[in-house]
Amino acid sequence: MSEQLTPVRAALLRWAETEAARLRAEAATYRDTCLAAARNRAEEIRSEARGRGQSDAATLVSADLAANGRAARQIILSARRDAYRGLCRDVREQAAAWLAEPAARKAFQHRAEAVLGAGATLNTAPGGLSAAAGGRRLEITADALADAAVRELGSALEELWRP
Repeated sequence: MSEQLTPVRAALLRWAETEAARLRAEAATYRDTCLAAARNRAEEIRSEARGRGQSDAATLVSADLAANGRAARQIILSARRDAYRGLCRDVREQAAAWLAEPAARKAFQHRAEAVLGAGATLNTAPGGLSAAAGGRRLEITADALADAAVRELGSALEELWRP
């Protein structure tokens, strides 16, 4: 079963890697923009604080840098969450589109016959395809394919967060 799905997995993995690269680039650009804005704001705050005096400046800079650091971290974490959710959504959409293709139905039919035996009946199932024969059932869904594809990215997914 695994060998017959290897081309499917490979195609989904290639697509997921390409999509992950695109999302990494988007996330990196978003992160860099947010960090630049946070740094600019921090510099403005530091300049104002210097004008009010050394003692006040030290207190304000410390508090403002901490707040800006927290805000920047929150922006980065939000961007990471959005990128991950977007990747999962895009992979699910691509998996669903692929499952709707005749080639996918044909590949699944062959797989179903190999697993369930000749005469397996192919049906459209919610979110995917199913096959049945002799009281046994085989099912493939876009959600399952997408989850597997994202899971297979493993530590490569962490590259989304690296500068």
